[in-house]
Amino acid sequence: MEGLSPNIFVSNMQQTIAFYQVLGFEVSVSVPDRREDPVWAMVANAYRTITTMY
Repeated sequence: MEGLSPNIFVSNMQQTIAFYQVLGFEVSVSVPDRREDPVWAMVANAYRTITTMY
């Protein structure tokens, strides 16, 4: 196995994304793409060694 990408259910997508951005993560993909209120998002650290999906 090369990686693990958990799916996490959250009640507030914007707060969750903001939290992970403080930790140095960036939004890789979101649905709808780059809209203010995404219903799904994937964040990754700068080295792409850790990804998380909501």
